[in-house]
Amino acid sequence: MKKTMIIVVAKSNHGKTKSLNALIDLLLPGGAQRETDERAPNGADRLVAGNYRGVKVGINTLADPGSGWEPLLCRLAEGDHPCELIVTACRPNTQRYKARRDAYAIADKNGYQVVWTTPFIDHWGHDTHGGAALNPVYASALKLLVDALIDRKGGEA
Repeated sequence: MKKTMIIVVAKSNHGKTKSLNALIDLLLPGGAQRETDERAPNGADRLVAGNYRGVKVGINTLADPGSGWEPLLCRLAEGDHPCELIVTACRPNTQRYKARRDAYAIADKNGYQVVWTTPFIDHWGHDTHGGAALNPVYASALKLLVDALIDRKGGEA
């Protein structure tokens, strides 16, 4: 597969962390497939890397401005064993879109094609609708995207 970075863009409290934590549980359940599983001091955000269907996958849920998310993303893209597929959270409009530009620059520098996406939210910005939690549904949709990218096995995007 082509190296790909899926960038999940949303404002604060719009489902990035919950959705990506659900994706971690879908792609890398338990600890067996995980090479890295680090929690941020806030207890919710994580950096996880491991093997899914023979592909090294990295997931970063941290996106807060000034939180140091950029070095985490660089670790997944440029570390000793860079990930073929990265899924990362990103804030949309902090500091005149600096986070988005930085994420794209890291992807471009390291040869990743980029897919931009946003979590499922309702009209009012909630991550539930009609009693249904939208985060696990979005995580399942991301898993379908990941599976489709892996199934392409290097084909043109």
